Amino acid sequence: MDLTRRAVQYVEVGARIAVDGVLTPRVIGEAAGRYDAQDLKRVWHYLARFG
Repeated sequence: MDLTRRAVQYVEVGARIAVDGVLTPRVIGEAAGRYDAQDLKRVWHYLARFG
């Protein structure tokens, strides 16, 4: 799996957990236990980096 494909995977996770199209640290925290912790960590990093 190349880097671009992995990036798309994490963006898709972020889109699935977003509430009404909004992704916040709280939403990511509330997804804990329903999604892989490492996937959520990467979603958090993308949110922090790209907003």
